[in-house]
Amino acid sequence: VEFVEPGRFGTRWKFLNRYYQLSHNAYGDMEIGEPPEDTAPELTERLGTIMHRRTRAEVAEHLPPLHLRTVEDIDPSEWAIEHLRASPTARVCVLTYMRKTAREIASTVEASGVIANIVCITGAEAPGKREETITYAANEAGPSLVVATMSSVGTGLNALANFRPTLFAELSYRPSDLLQAFGRFSRLSSKTSAVIEVLTKPGTLDEVMVSLLRAKVSAINKLVRAGENEQALETAVAVEVGIDEKLSARLRAAAAKREGEDV
Repeated sequence: VEFVEPGRFGTRWKFLNRYYQLSHNAYGDMEIGEPPEDTAPELTERLGTIMHRRTRAEVAEHLPPLHLRTVEDIDPSEWAIEHLRASPTARVCVLTYMRKTAREIASTVEASGVIANIVCITGAEAPGKREETITYAANEAGPSLVVATMSSVGTGLNALANFRPTLFAELSYRPSDLLQAFGRFSRLSSKTSAVIEVLTKPGTLDEVMVSLLRAKVSAINKLVRAGENEQALETAVAVEVGIDEKLSARLRAAAAKREGEDV
């Protein structure tokens, strides 16, 4: 925008300094926080002149329902195997953040002996090849499993539209990664409602990531009109049982344990 109309938003530093809370971490790197309350309305108004988000609510009558829920402490490979064995026409998908995790899950499922079409996509393949591979898995006879990284299927792919259910075996700090990936399963070409499960493991960094993710989604929704996807994500990652309270309790217990060991 600044390139097309110089002076409209100013330099990156000027923009960040006005519209975001800036701080430095322990390593001296600058961290960009949420917009302060006094300038957030101004930023919302300015963004509204250059961008438009078409929400799911505006096209809801044409899209299948999107069902999100959190699951705790399950093995992604076992989850996939169970669903593949449950139906001869199963179309199951597992998404990860790390390439290594995707490869390990695909290898474990294949080694289990379950009869299924198993494909793994890590982003090393060309975009056209990814779509071709997923289409193959979707159309082949028998149950099929697609294991992929979020970044490799986040945009430009439609072949995942009828894979249900889907498990997010890992999380990303960036809400956009998850929102883009969610959109692959709730498409105009979808024949049934999308069922998405987000995996969190108690006592791990997942709990911290979920808490941060919820805060980021809330911040985004304050500035740009939130659609059903964003609201559903915010609800899903909250974890109905109260993840913040559980996380705080676990962190306090861990700190107390370390304190006792030091003594």
